[in-house]
Amino acid sequence: MIAQDEILIKNNIVVPLNGVSESNKRRSNSMRKAAKLAGEIVYSVDKPCKFGHISKRYIKNSQCVECSKIRTANNRARNPKLFEAYNRKSWLKKTYSISIEHYETLLNLQNNKCAICEKELTERPHIDHCHKSGKIRGLLCSNCNRGIGHFKDSPKLLIKASLYCERNS
Repeated sequence: MIAQDEILIKNNIVVPLNGVSESNKRRSNSMRKAAKLAGEIVYSVDKPCKFGHISKRYIKNSQCVECSKIRTANNRARNPKLFEAYNRKSWLKKTYSISIEHYETLLNLQNNKCAICEKELTERPHIDHCHKSGKIRGLLCSNCNRGIGHFKDSPKLLIKASLYCERNS
């Protein structure tokens, strides 16, 4: 444990608190500003956080990266369902630019069935989209999603495959 009159610095060397001058504090603040101007997310400091971590800090709030990781892990352990829902929501927004409500509307419009084979979607559906335009086409089961992927999303190849199967059945 770190005594109040000491701080922990790199390589587990303990120095007196009076070893941290006002100029070092100003330097830390200027490092934060420089990192922000450079478009960085984190910046380095030599002084520990209030829990003794010598870790990079986030520019947006000066919080210790290690403390943030610990806090996130604790929150995830306390409420995994909520954490999964939040991650799903942000993933949908970031990847497909849709809300969870839009996703659920698609699911309801398809009666919780695959848009191709019309089997009940028992696992989390795949969001089928055009790789050129990004437009969402529908929700698919795993098999149909892989099938379309193997045909490179090409309608011509899919028609040829369909004709082939009809001819050779």
